[in-house]
Amino acid sequence: MLRNFITILFSLLFSISFAQVPKKASKALLAGQSELLKKNLDRAIQYFNKAIATYPDFKEAYLALYTVFLQKNDGPKALNALEQATKLASKDKPNLLFNTAKLSLEIGEYQKCLTYTDQYLNLNSKDEATRKLATVFKIKSAYSLANQSPSVPIYTILLPKEINTPSPEYLPSVDA
Repeated sequence: MLRNFITILFSLLFSISFAQVPKKASKALLAGQSELLKKNLDRAIQYFNKAIATYPDFKEAYLALYTVFLQKNDGPKALNALEQATKLASKDKPNLLFNTAKLSLEIGEYQKCLTYTDQYLNLNSKDEATRKLATVFKIKSAYSLANQSPSVPIYTILLPKEINTPSPEYLPSVDA
């Protein structure tokens, strides 16, 4: 898990276009990422906010804030940071919309989940698996809004390709 986190962190680092971002904001982002690696979450937040104050369109700083708030288990603040990053996104907008919809569902923001899911599905993403998962997000959110209750768990069941065969091992049975 730490390896994945570090990989994501460094991919953020190298995706920064230093030609457009003021040097002061870039330095604040790097300092925040350093604090994040040391698990100094509050200090990292200070640096990321400094980067955003210096350059309000700094998508990477919002993504870094999102990461910190996830580690602090602060879903609403993580969602806010991710929403800001999504507004600033261009080429990675589908991924950010999908993740925003997912986080919205997880923290019970069902109307936001529906909005972001619709936006994601309207972008005509070619990834069929995530399109299906986004549709599940939409169904769960709509159900939860209609019933004004917490989302019901929906479990993904992977079935073998041979499910349409007449083999008795795949026939459903009901115990009385």
